Amino acid sequence: MPVNSTELPFPNRVNSASPELFKEHYSAKTGSSVISNISHMPSARLPSACQSPTRSVPNRDSVMIKTSKPLLGWAFNDVLNELHQHVFEGVPGESEPFELTLLEREYTAYVLAIYYQCEHCLTFHERAVRVARRKEKSADWNWQDELISTTLFLHLDGRKLSAIEWQRWLATWVDFSRRINLHHPCLASYLAYAVGIARHDTNLMDHAFSSISASIEDDDRLKGVIRDIDGVVVFMKAATSKNRSDPTIINNLRSRGIKDI
Repeated sequence: MPVNSTELPFPNRVNSASPELFKEHYSAKTGSSVISNISHMPSARLPSACQSPTRSVPNRDSVMIKTSKPLLGWAFNDVLNELHQHVFEGVPGESEPFELTLLEREYTAYVLAIYYQCEHCLTFHERAVRVARRKEKSADWNWQDELISTTLFLHLDGRKLSAIEWQRWLATWVDFSRRINLHHPCLASYLAYAVGIARHDTNLMDHAFSSISASIEDDDRLKGVIRDIDGVVVFMKAATSKNRSDPTIINNLRSRGIKDI
């Protein structure tokens, strides 16, 4: 994902960002993180309807045209950008209403970027978390280190553990997740469910779902929360796969003297 806030998550044929986004990028505080200059992500909580900006369509007649074409073509990047809009911003008249806040979805994307070891995605979504936290006026907490610790916890695949080890892991996870949930209720379970989907770990999914279900009485809201988590995972699988493999693919092709990539 790009480090220039004037671009969409994947480059399109033109630079279509608004002056507001451009200003947001240069006025944002970078904090103490070693990762900086990260793309802006819009919108705060959308509790009952997708009230986000109308989907943008790349203006292919603009003078600000990229000099090289993506390997998979501009249309493919447009699809990925549209998927990003559905998952994080919402498309009026098309997207389902969000149940998770934008910040909760960005926390989830950040953990998945760590889990998938995608530096570009990590850069993009760290910046997005900072913007969302500022917009939602979230209380200060050591979210970055805690989410890294969460990812470390969730990397352990229960399917490779003995029964006694799994029970010990569950007890330790419950203790740790309380620390996360003190700062953001139910967040630990959302993150666990996302990682469970990512690697199809049914044991982890069942455990996380039990916690989520116990905290949500309304069936429609429960379905919406799971839908939001699933959407973030689907997008991040595609995004991290593309961003991690692109440099190697480009180097492979350039080794044959192919330069128009």
